[in-house]
Amino acid sequence: MQWKLLVLIIGLGSIINLPVDAKIPSLTIAASINSRSPTIYNDAVSFFKKGTLRYRQGDKRGAIADYNQAIKLNPELAAAYYNRGIVRADLGDNKGALDDYDRALKLDPDYSDAYNNRGNTRYQIGDAKGAIDDYNQALRLNPKDAEAYNNRGITRYSVGDTQGAIIDYDRALQINPRLVDAYLNRGIVRADLGNVKEAMVDFNRVLQISPKDSQAYYNRGLTKRETGDMKGAIQDYNQALRINPNFVDAYNNRGTTHLRMGDTKAAIADFNQAIQRNPKLAEAYYNRGTARSNLGNQQGAINDFSKALQIDPNLPQAYGNRGVARFQLGDKKSAVADLQKAAQMFQELGLTDEAKHALEVIKRFGSRGRE
Repeated sequence: MQWKLLVLIIGLGSIINLPVDAKIPSLTIAASINSRSPTIYNDAVSFFKKGTLRYRQGDKRGAIADYNQAIKLNPELAAAYYNRGIVRADLGDNKGALDDYDRALKLDPDYSDAYNNRGNTRYQIGDAKGAIDDYNQALRLNPKDAEAYNNRGITRYSVGDTQGAIIDYDRALQINPRLVDAYLNRGIVRADLGNVKEAMVDFNRVLQISPKDSQAYYNRGLTKRETGDMKGAIQDYNQALRINPNFVDAYNNRGTTHLRMGDTKAAIADFNQAIQRNPKLAEAYYNRGTARSNLGNQQGAINDFSKALQIDPNLPQAYGNRGVARFQLGDKKSAVADLQKAAQMFQELGLTDEAKHALEVIKRFGSRGRE
């Protein structure tokens, strides 16, 4: 997406938070237990069941304590390691979760759900290859696991294998035609590939199955915006925010849509809402800076661009637009430094046209000073 700060700055545009946050489905608590000693088995099962109940009630620390007791009584209880791994992953203890899934698989090498969940955790820590290997194992053991296909599709998309992702989502939906996440994720990939009509079909299908799915409204809004249907996009963002009033990305992207429509004040109000809910969202500061500059508030724009760069220094657009704002306020030295930095960063990213444009802006403003 591109937004201009001033007539001269076309091309040094807005950073939009793209819809790539496809959620891996909720993990399932194991139901089966295999053990040996009847007395120990019963005691271990009792703690296991208590842990599962606590987890479902939201008491994750209590659940771990109960699973610890179950494991202490029966160290060969694979399901207890598996469930404890789920809780640890929920608490952000990815290393502990991986250890538990490893132990569960050592005890039960055919535990397909453990492969799936270990794949989820590996995906979360950035180990895409390891995640795909685990999903492959899960699907070898259970070829009808729709969620494993969906999860592998997410991971393939994350490494740029869009066609592989589509194939996985298709397979997931053949197995489970009501798997909302697979429609949503396939719609995201289709939109990324420019298959807008097919993406819309997927998002619409999600909303038929789950009318209160804020992610579907949000992603459909993004797609409508890219087709030029600004009013339709606003309506979808509105609906997403009615369902989830704390949907930060919906505020941010509704703001950029308002900006495109020329409603700068509404855009700023949305960026304010996004920043209030996530003070570390660099894109929202950048976008608000663009809007403030459009209203002639160059110092406010500079403040926002500076805040965006403080959070994320890898935003050449923010350097470029801050440079233009500084030129407007007469701070030529700082302006030139910003635009040169923007040009350098664009060049390093292979965006030669943007780099050239940033340098041209310096020349244009410089020639004004000599007139």
